[in-house]
Order: sequence, then structure tokens, then C-alpha cells
Amino acid sequence: MRRLQKVVSAILIVPVLIVLTYFGFLWITYIDDTVVSGSKYGLSIGATKLQTYKDISTIQKSYPKLKIYISYGERAGDNMTLSPTMDSFKKIEKYDRWDLLLDGEGEFFNVIKLDYTNGALVGIYRHRKYFEAP
Repeated sequence: MRRLQKVVSAILIVPVLIVLTYFGFLWITYIDDTVVSGSKYGLSIGATKLQTYKDISTIQKSYPKLKIYISYGERAGDNMTLSPTMDSFKKIEKYDRWDLLLDGEGEFFNVIKLDYTNGALVGIYRHRKYFEAP
């Protein structure tokens, strides 16, 4: 009888431990960080758009699928996604919000959002999650 009790306990405890471990992983790997002074992620507050664009190549070494996403209007189709090349810079330099999609086009769960004012970087927002909330 004692052995049966241990087996039943193990059958109940193991799934609970697996679920708790999974939620622990999600919590530990979640990033929601805003930087408004100094440097982070290889980018510096106060840098020009061109300097920031050059710094993106450093980030791209760790994230080879990196794309730059620009939303320029109110409608759903008012956006563009580009690879970080010098030709792309000419297309996006007039916009004050750049989203770096670190995992590739259409992947919004691992991003760095860059905000500019008067051509200078004023905010770096980093967001990463491995889950989708309802």
C-alpha cells in the first residue's frame, strides 16, 4: 500500500513541477525595460539616427534575422519591414519610431523600439516574452 501511495504522489507531483518550471522560465526570461539615459543593447541615448543605424549592425551579429519595422500611418497596411542596409536607412531616416524585430519579419515578441526627437535617440524600449497573453 505504501508503494502505491508513492507512485500516485509521483504521478501528481511531476506534472505540477513541470508546469511550475515552465512558468518560472517564462518569468525569468521576460524583459520589459525602458532606457532614457546612458547606453544599453549597444545603443546610446542622444546618438543621431545615422550613428544608431550603424550600431544596429552590432546587434545584428547576435540576431542575424533582425528586421526594421516602420509603421507610418493609421491603417493596417501602413508599414514597411526592411533589412538593415544603407539603402534602407535612406527610406527610414525621416521616421521617429523604429522597431527592431530581433527574430525576423512579423515576430513581435522580441523587439527593441527606438524613439527619436529632433534626430536624436531619446528612448530605447526592450520587450521580450515567450508567450502570448489572452
